[in-house]
Amino acid sequence: MRPPPVPLVAALALGVITVAISVRSQSVPSGHRAPADTPDVRAEIVRRHVVSPTDSVDGLDPAVAPGLVFTSDGALLVTRDRAGALTLSTLDPVFRRVSPRRVLSDPAGAYTLAQGPPGRDGAAVLYIDHGREVVLAILGPSGEARNVPRMLARADEPVPSVALVPTDGGWAAVWATASHAVFIAWVDALGTPRTAPQGATQGNAPRVAWLPEARSTAVAVDPVEVTGDPMALVFGPDETVSARLHGWFGMSSPVETSTGVSAVAFTPTGTVSLVHLAPGTDHPAGVLGASVQCLPVTTPPDGVLAVQVTDAHGLRQSVGCLPNGAPGTATAPLTVVRTAATTPGTLAVRGDGELFSLAREGPGHAQRLVAVQVTCRR
Repeated sequence: MRPPPVPLVAALALGVITVAISVRSQSVPSGHRAPADTPDVRAEIVRRHVVSPTDSVDGLDPAVAPGLVFTSDGALLVTRDRAGALTLSTLDPVFRRVSPRRVLSDPAGAYTLAQGPPGRDGAAVLYIDHGREVVLAILGPSGEARNVPRMLARADEPVPSVALVPTDGGWAAVWATASHAVFIAWVDALGTPRTAPQGATQGNAPRVAWLPEARSTAVAVDPVEVTGDPMALVFGPDETVSARLHGWFGMSSPVETSTGVSAVAFTPTGTVSLVHLAPGTDHPAGVLGASVQCLPVTTPPDGVLAVQVTDAHGLRQSVGCLPNGAPGTATAPLTVVRTAATTPGTLAVRGDGELFSLAREGPGHAQRLVAVQVTCRR
């Protein structure tokens, strides 16, 4: 799991600002630009929610993003402190804690939080316990335990990154070891493994997505060497590799479109665009120092994708609403949600389609966890 220069704070207070972010990248091929009649969907900031009580978050590990999932009872928040304790908080709909924090693991390594599968309220946490144990804990809508945390694997070496996504009947869990071996395992809704973990590929920073129409799982990884090619693997319904697709640095987790498998690219003009993934190499070079998160808000044919870009050079986090159309026909501007973004953030979608960008904000020891609420407007 790894799971962004003029001051804009005063301007943000007056309204939503869409900016063109200046980055270092090769040009996006002209075939990936949108025609003039692409439906316009813009991300507009609604309000900022401070997670309360408003105690300082200085003790949280600044290297990892908090995890946020919405449930019928409010939301579940998972954070890790500097000492390695992984804790769960239950929030009400206005981001107030409604129960004491509960420790899930101490010490914990990489972790990620994901929504429950369709029809099951709650969430699941995938985390590394004591350095090498890959553990899955299933939670109900109020944070109650739904299983005894299950160890999916014990690695022979440290595991620096993990990824998790709900599928049609459970979750797909992915992790990468220190020697860049990437593994995947599928579990049912109770967290019981359907098969033994399998080695998927070599790579770093895995991102995983569920493709519901194809009933397939897609895993994107960055290459081990800078000169290597990022790629995406598609695992079919039989959980074997059905496609190996070329990608680019900084691409989002894969996305299912009407023409197959795509991903979201962050372009040199400060917009985001859908790009088709294929065995060929006609792809953008990617933006150095930028990472892209992507989540579906609504489904095709009129679907919308929520996108968050973290630009490590400009220290900005921005959110966009991207029409989930055919690749090459959909682009979207970005709306800055925070400047001086020195710690990673996370993107979550509520059941009503509202987006929330959660991260630490504020100076020094006065930092707070803030969820910026964003709506997609056509």
